Amino acid sequence: MGIAHTVSTLADVVLTASLPLTADHQLVLHLFRLMPQYLKYGDLSCWDRACMEVIGDDVSPQEQLIWSIFDFARTNLYTAHNADYTQDAWNDVLTEFDKHGLPAPPLLPGALDDW
Repeated sequence: MGIAHTVSTLADVVLTASLPLTADHQLVLHLFRLMPQYLKYGDLSCWDRACMEVIGDDVSPQEQLIWSIFDFARTNLYTAHNADYTQDAWNDVLTEFDKHGLPAPPLLPGALDDW
């Protein structure tokens, strides 16, 4: 399980939680769930563009949670893999999940090492 599957799992946790989500929040979280399929077909840049079209820029707690997942998902999208940056982004996700009382899924070994 790499970053794409981790992002999908994070989206599942948020979608099944009792958080007030707008239709756009739900749509972008469903796009997050599709990240492994975009990876499979070799076009994460298309996934990124689709998410950017939907993701909001308000400062609601839910939006901050969604952005933390999106930032984590994009850490190495257009650059070489940077383990420190990826870990920092993961820590930001954990902070946001904690703020919302959400259980963060456990990471399997190597989950932050590849797509």
